Amino acid sequence: MKQKIIILLLAITVALQVQSAESPSQLLDKAIAKISKASAVSCSFTVSGSGIKESGKLLSSGQKFRISTPAASTWYDGKNMWTANGSSKEITLVTPTKQEINEVNPFSYISGYKTDYKVYFSRRKSNDDHLILLNPKSKNGEIKAVEIDLDKKSLIPRRFIVRDRNDKVITISLTSVNLDNRVSDSAFVCPVGDMTDYELVDLR
Repeated sequence: MKQKIIILLLAITVALQVQSAESPSQLLDKAIAKISKASAVSCSFTVSGSGIKESGKLLSSGQKFRISTPAASTWYDGKNMWTANGSSKEITLVTPTKQEINEVNPFSYISGYKTDYKVYFSRRKSNDDHLILLNPKSKNGEIKAVEIDLDKKSLIPRRFIVRDRNDKVITISLTSVNLDNRVSDSAFVCPVGDMTDYELVDLR
């Protein structure tokens, strides 16, 4: 009888742990809520894979963002996107697609996950991070899977691993993430008037 009681208590404990465990969608929702409360997010990043290796800085507020690397800078004001290429001295202005925004700003994978992705826990394990896997609902896109490492304590993304349909993998690692920035909307608009040595190419 005593052994049966112990087994029953263990079973109840396991059941309670399963019920209290958060789903990957709930964890992403908490991460989105935390990021959304900040007026802006800034961080440093490193991109590597498929012959690419570069570092830069990202400033983001809602749908708007600014990205700076040694080779180029990009501004997105929620409608238009400017990319200034230092070597060609050209500023390209476009109205980007959702896919083009995803390719530039990794936080967009999180904000748009409910519409575009099915959500699972990754098969990989980590003591420090929640590893969340996004699989596209559409089979016709360029992305095959996205894995997001969420810090277990802060729920801030630390890494994005993006696999395209050709199985090429890009890893985006984030460091020095700051959620307390306050910036004006002008930070997300390219200062074309001040960049007199650049040629503006309007492709809208």
